[in-house]
Amino acid sequence: HLASLIDDFETRWERLLARAQETGQRLWNSEMYRYEGVRSLDPLVVGASSMEAREIVIGRDWLTDHPEGDGSFDIHHLWVSALLRTSCGSYVLGLRSRTTLNADLYGLVGGGLSKTEGIVQTGADVERVLHGELLEEVGVFPQDIERSVCLGMILPPRHGVGFVHLPSLAVDRETLERRFAERPTDEIVSLSYLRGEELVPLLGSGRVLVGHAV
Repeated sequence: HLASLIDDFETRWERLLARAQETGQRLWNSEMYRYEGVRSLDPLVVGASSMEAREIVIGRDWLTDHPEGDGSFDIHHLWVSALLRTSCGSYVLGLRSRTTLNADLYGLVGGGLSKTEGIVQTGADVERVLHGELLEEVGVFPQDIERSVCLGMILPPRHGVGFVHLPSLAVDRETLERRFAERPTDEIVSLSYLRGEELVPLLGSGRVLVGHAV
């Protein structure tokens, strides 16, 4: 069974690489953090091990073919995301580029916790990764954040486990748009600004990408 699973793994990865090349998407591989469980609640201590980024991609593909599954490709990688709030009170969602796996979906800003971006051992390390994602994807600098609250962890049964933050920015919409135009990556192609009463039903509809693979 293990041999057939490994063969399926490699076959799916090659197929996905070929599909990505045809459609202009980007696939990359790196060492990520895999969620193993909560070891303590006060203070919160989360156990983690290693996995490859391609396991996330292959796991999604496998779960599409086997929606009931048997646990073979459960995806429990760690990610971080942020629901940005501008100084004028708007909440910010980003539209994902067609080159990404979550193409044409609106979602929170964030990404997976990768060992290539530094060792993560504490909540401060998680926040550091978040700051890096905000700078890369929307052009927000750490000094632009007046206050940031971790809203909690999301623990879906099979997908990535994430830390969701609510950073309050010291910049308004116009300033954020200028920063966004100068961002170093193009994973997010545009920003949408919503009032609280618009955001709540949208989040409840399940049409917003809350985190990496969720």
